[in-house]
Amino acid sequence: MEDLFSSLNLKCLIKFMHLSGLAIGLGCAWMLDAFIIKYFKNEISKDKYQLIEFASKFVFAGLALLWISGLLFIAHYYFYAPENLQNQKIWGKLFIVLILTVNGYFVHKLIIPKIKKISRLDTIKDSNET
Repeated sequence: MEDLFSSLNLKCLIKFMHLSGLAIGLGCAWMLDAFIIKYFKNEISKDKYQLIEFASKFVFAGLALLWISGLLFIAHYYFYAPENLQNQKIWGKLFIVLILTVNGYFVHKLIIPKIKKISRLDTIKDSNET
């Protein structure tokens, strides 16, 4: 049981979580962007809009995994390798994820509601209202 929670194994588990979050978030974001670009010129049906909402939840999940695993990396470095906290790449990556988070916030608050309005789908209940 001790081997499971060794420093190396913890770092591998955190890295797996981090790469999973990156793959899920980035993959779904790219697919969502391509889908929106493809159908933005045409009227977006209720089904297509619901697909956009569904995919955006996976993007959010991927971003959440990036945040959680990134903070776990910082905690891991703090306890097991404090010298790694001096590496500027860590703080650069944290800044990039912060920018992605702010971008995601504005996409959800500004762009997706405009798609809903342009698509004449104002009658669809928001997922927050259910």
